[in-house]
Amino acid sequence: MKIFNKTLFVIICTTFVTTFTVSSVLAHSLWVNSFESFSHKPGHTTVSLGWGHVLPIDDILNSPSGRIGVEEFSIVSPSGKKTKLFVPKLKIEGPSEIGKNFDVYKAEIGFTKNCP
Repeated sequence: MKIFNKTLFVIICTTFVTTFTVSSVLAHSLWVNSFESFSHKPGHTTVSLGWGHVLPIDDILNSPSGRIGVEEFSIVSPSGKKTKLFVPKLKIEGPSEIGKNFDVYKAEIGFTKNCP
């Protein structure tokens, strides 16, 4: 369990997110969400990118109201091995559903599940 906790610490501390495009952002912030679970042995972590004004997830990375492009998203193990994670698309798409009171957009948040 200590090794997995150490790995999670390294994931949080060494997740690399390099941005190359930001447009129409008014005080949006980017952060890394990480969660550790031992409900099923040996355990796992989940990692996603947060974007917007409020933790843990306020908006999608490819939002028409402010977007961010991620060039690289990876984790580094305690031994130094770098593993690339899913990089969300930058392309802004219209809503997949248009409702009377709200629209539905497909989310890009870079969500991954990491198992030892």
